[in-house]
Amino acid sequence: MLLKKVVLNNFQSHAYTEIDIAPTLTVIVGESDNGKSAVVRAIRWVLFNEPRGSDFIRVGASECSVSLIYEDGVTVTRVRNASGSKNRYIISRPGQEEQVFEGFGISVPEEVVKVTGVKKIKIDDDVSVDLHTAPQLDPPFLLMENGSVKARAIGRLTGTDIFDFAHKKATQDLNRTRDDLKQAKGELDILIDNLKEYDDLQQLEDTIQKLKGLIEKVDLLKERLVFLSEKREMLNRIDCEIHELDGIIEELKSIDNIENMALKTEALCDRYITLMNFKGSLSNLANGINSAEYVLKGTESLQECIAYLSELDVMVSKYKTVKGLCDKYKKNDKDLNIIYRALEDMKYIDISENIYTEVANMKEKLDVLTSMRDKLYGLKRELKYVEKVLDDSNELPEVEQLISGVQGILDVYRQLIKINQQLKDVKQNIAIADQDINKAQKSLNDMVNRYEELLKALKICPVCFSPITQDRAHEIAHNIAG
Repeated sequence: MLLKKVVLNNFQSHAYTEIDIAPTLTVIVGESDNGKSAVVRAIRWVLFNEPRGSDFIRVGASECSVSLIYEDGVTVTRVRNASGSKNRYIISRPGQEEQVFEGFGISVPEEVVKVTGVKKIKIDDDVSVDLHTAPQLDPPFLLMENGSVKARAIGRLTGTDIFDFAHKKATQDLNRTRDDLKQAKGELDILIDNLKEYDDLQQLEDTIQKLKGLIEKVDLLKERLVFLSEKREMLNRIDCEIHELDGIIEELKSIDNIENMALKTEALCDRYITLMNFKGSLSNLANGINSAEYVLKGTESLQECIAYLSELDVMVSKYKTVKGLCDKYKKNDKDLNIIYRALEDMKYIDISENIYTEVANMKEKLDVLTSMRDKLYGLKRELKYVEKVLDDSNELPEVEQLISGVQGILDVYRQLIKINQQLKDVKQNIAIADQDINKAQKSLNDMVNRYEELLKALKICPVCFSPITQDRAHEIAHNIAG
């Protein structure tokens, strides 16, 4: 867009000046020092933000401004006061709000450049050329510049500047790479020196792995020791209960007398049958014999009845003996239940597969014992009934049931004999388990001592790598073992 008008306000010698710009060529004429060059400086001030400072403000004025008005009505105004607190560009467009730019430093806002279409051409990073204006006393274009600037300008015009740029970037990259390589070599040397401190790292790693393995073994042995200790206490309790059961079985040895009593009872039963037959015969004869003869006949059998009653007294005595045994069995029923629960718990003892199998068999036999106990309770009820029968001699047929009950007691006795032998086997297995516990304890102590020796030799903690003393090594090792 073509420039239409320039307005200067308090810029150098111009208090207020408006200059219309012709579409082709505008010539400003006049005497020297009348402000012709000031007009060019004012235009350059707006286009390039040059000159710097505030010396161009008219004497006596507090601020100055220069406006460039274009054919499309857009106005670019540069304003500055003497103190520098007001330093801005203003872009005014017809029918739009003004755009104000501040804090742009020594450059020109990009929005202003888009409106004016004028900016310096950058030949190099530190060289820029103004191709649009020429100061009054400057020589022709580039003639007074040094050779390097001329070469850059010509290269820029011909397009060879890209090679210079590539060479420059390559040189920069090469120098930067050399610096990085030098720095990397220095860091590598430092790392190599630092790594010398870890020459024995592999040995330490092997030692740590060994220590970890030992710690795992110690932990396993510790857990097994705790487990075996608990089971040993349980076995000790079971051993005490076995001793009590041995006493019970010893007391039950007197049950042999019951077998003799059963034989006598069987004989009494036979006698009872004979007497019953005899009684039937007497009943048949009673119809044909008068009361006197009946009394005499009854008197003839009196001695036999007396003998029979004597035998019944003996049987009652033996019954009391059996009842005493039943009372003892009832007294020990609680102990049998304790043994049953103990043997039930023994199936969790993981000492060996053989012990578990034997305990399972023992449980089955205890189930049999429990069944025998129930039968014994039934026998006790039958014995009470026999007592009633013995009190009433007319109820002699119940003796047969007593014989059956005595036979059941004999069966219980035989089962107790077998259980006694099995409990002795369990006791032997308990002793073997106790030996295993002692061996595990000894193995744990050996591992702890070996771990302590390794810590003393290593002299550092394998976990936090802090130094440890001899006493600390002893404390760590024995704390792990519990």
